[in-house]
Amino acid sequence: MLLVLAVVFGQVQSRARSAGLSDPVSASVRALTAPGVRFNDDLDRYFNGLMGAVTGSQRNQAELNRLRKIETAAKLYDQTVNGLERELDQLRKLNDLPNFGRAHVSARIIGYFPFDSRFTLSVGADKGVGVGMPVANGQGLLGIVQTVDARSCQALMISSRAVKFGGMVQRFPEVLGLMKGQTPTRLVLDVLDNGVAEVGDPVVTSGLSSRIPRGIPVGTVAEVVPDPSYGTRRVFVSPSAQIGSSLEVSIFK
Repeated sequence: MLLVLAVVFGQVQSRARSAGLSDPVSASVRALTAPGVRFNDDLDRYFNGLMGAVTGSQRNQAELNRLRKIETAAKLYDQTVNGLERELDQLRKLNDLPNFGRAHVSARIIGYFPFDSRFTLSVGADKGVGVGMPVANGQGLLGIVQTVDARSCQALMISSRAVKFGGMVQRFPEVLGLMKGQTPTRLVLDVLDNGVAEVGDPVVTSGLSSRIPRGIPVGTVAEVVPDPSYGTRRVFVSPSAQIGSSLEVSIFK
């Protein structure tokens, strides 16, 4: 049967070619196989498009990573510049701080112990530093020298409960009292009940001490509480000086 069909198809192809016509058998085969060819072409186009999208996505991710690195570098640069500007500002303020009629020694904070309200300075007896001398930065009074070694010294923050010195509310008439540390952000100035102080008034050292000169900024009045039983007023003060971006200080002799 198959042999007969083959002979018939052969004769049909020969006659068609002799007459200059298209081969119906071959045309039929092409018609049957064409959909498969089109499918393969579509499949190729799909995979080519998919690979193009993947490659494009990888390029986009690489560009995104590059932009993120640039953004991180820019932020780090801004932080560095801002830090340097703050330190320079503190140095300017320290340079503008009056000498209050005393010689002073420049020093640098080389150690800070917040739980002890204590810090270490880079100069000592070799520079004439002595116990009880005030330490100030560009913001005001920072601490009082407590112990002195040959080339370094230890100072207590004015917020320490162990520190006491004369303070004054800077108004007319002046309000004098004894300043004591209470918390890192709060000092206490005990004054006579007839003394008048208001929130926001500046507070400075009174100068009623052989070691601490008059007029060094201490802070501002934050609260005034009368104590009728003792005939005094408690003036709570927010200290102006903190250990911050600048570690440069002056010690007044």
